[in-house]
Amino acid sequence: MSGFKKVLNWFVTVETNGEEEVPEAAASADPDEAAAAARQAAEQGRGGQRPAEPKRVGEVRAPQSGKTLEEELAELDKELAQGRRPASASAAPTPRATGQVLYTPPAPVAAEAFDPAEFEGSPIQPRPAEDLYAAERLPPQGQGFTVYKIEELLASPHLRGLSVEMKRASLLVAMQASGVDVESVIADAALRDRALDAHEMDLLIELEDLESQTHAQNEALEAEAQAVLRRLQQEMSENTARLEAARKAVAAWKAQKQAEERRLYEAVALFASPDKNPVSIG
Repeated sequence: MSGFKKVLNWFVTVETNGEEEVPEAAASADPDEAAAAARQAAEQGRGGQRPAEPKRVGEVRAPQSGKTLEEELAELDKELAQGRRPASASAAPTPRATGQVLYTPPAPVAAEAFDPAEFEGSPIQPRPAEDLYAAERLPPQGQGFTVYKIEELLASPHLRGLSVEMKRASLLVAMQASGVDVESVIADAALRDRALDAHEMDLLIELEDLESQTHAQNEALEAEAQAVLRRLQQEMSENTARLEAARKAVAAWKAQKQAEERRLYEAVALFASPDKNPVSIG
């Protein structure tokens, strides 16, 4: 069996043996109590033995190619046999070995809680994830055995430090006690992800339209501002021209005034001494 089949084993839907007795506490609403009971049942199994390995059920198709896992693995094995490197090998993360199962843990995501009240002035109002789930009639966190229940069980101290195989077995015990199959939990997660992706697409379309409108409005305002600026500059130029004309008129009149005063002064000078001449010059 190729190593690629081990990598994909984690993603294959599984079911437990329906004949095994499951403690009622594994279906408890308290995640710690349910995890403890599920762990105990997974460790003991029937007759004090570990439970059998989960069985694969149904056919799972890869999300990108649409092929079944068996078909895709066969192609990968064929490429390796021919000495070629698979096309997706360079982009695939290196898995971490855990017993017989290779599991690649997801990268942690750190994000602050989204609060719509912080963006009241935004023309685009994203909706909280809880509203999106409610619109799709998906149960909220804390109600029913959803993907969030899996998250709560995994966070329980009773499952911390266990191997991937033991965590999976414990979760399967708790799910069986609650009458929930793996497919319904996977479908719950897929529906939530689909709702998030759809809302993201709507937001991106709204944002793109808003960007186009904003650019068009800003260009129109810029053109209007340039027109106003040109008009004001023209008015300023005309005002300056009028002021210059007034200065020249006053200067010319003053020159005429001085010439006229000189004539008057010289005419009176024949009859009055300079200190007695009533005519001022300049």
